[in-house]
Amino acid sequence: MKEQMNQWAEAFKKSLSAARELGDMQLNLLTSLNRQQWDVVDIYTEAGSKQAELLGKTKSLKAEDVKAVFAAQPAIAEEMGKKLMNNAYVTSSMVSEAATQGLKWSMEWQAKMLETLRAASPKAA
Repeated sequence: MKEQMNQWAEAFKKSLSAARELGDMQLNLLTSLNRQQWDVVDIYTEAGSKQAELLGKTKSLKAEDVKAVFAAQPAIAEEMGKKLMNNAYVTSSMVSEAATQGLKWSMEWQAKMLETLRAASPKAA
């Protein structure tokens, strides 16, 4: 009976260890996703700054100055779009990798726990 209790205690310890591992994986993913969100804020801020700088250089509201501002808009938007697409690609790759890592971890953990629980189960006489 004491041996069985020790085996169940071991299974419990493994469960706690597994919960910590899972928590660490989730924390790493959330930290990375948070960084990606801040990168998006930076991209929008940079584009806004470029637009404000462009407007600040405008000398007047004459047609040629206004045309110059409008002419520069597509380049700013294109650059921002490329950066946002890259951010989306990196983010989706991170999530995909985390899903793969989580699945692998889950399969390994289930196998370990099954083995531990089998060892802790009473043997048939």
